[in-house]
Amino acid sequence: MKTTRLNDSLEIYLPENDNDGFPLDRVHYNLHKKLLGLAGGYTETKSIGRWIGPDGKTVFDDILIYSISCNDLQPSLKTHNLIQFLLDNTKQKAIFYKVNGFAYIAKREK
Repeated sequence: MKTTRLNDSLEIYLPENDNDGFPLDRVHYNLHKKLLGLAGGYTETKSIGRWIGPDGKTVFDDILIYSISCNDLQPSLKTHNLIQFLLDNTKQKAIFYKVNGFAYIAKREK
């Protein structure tokens, strides 16, 4: 048996629909292609995200969590470019992601 150690991991939490309720199918499709190119494969997990909105009410989204493991990811412009692509192509105010277990929230610049 040959074992290869992969030094870096990335998880991206992306809603299935935008803030107006429209499916983000095209964005997910393009993300699939980018992750395959970056890591050679990925795991996709369906989940539900919940948080307290500005009005104090609980908000929820059906989300997909994308996980990859690879080498040479952190620190990397690749991660920044990937998250910027998601902000540029969705109406999300922020994207939640993790790199090597550390959580980040990338917010859209106004």
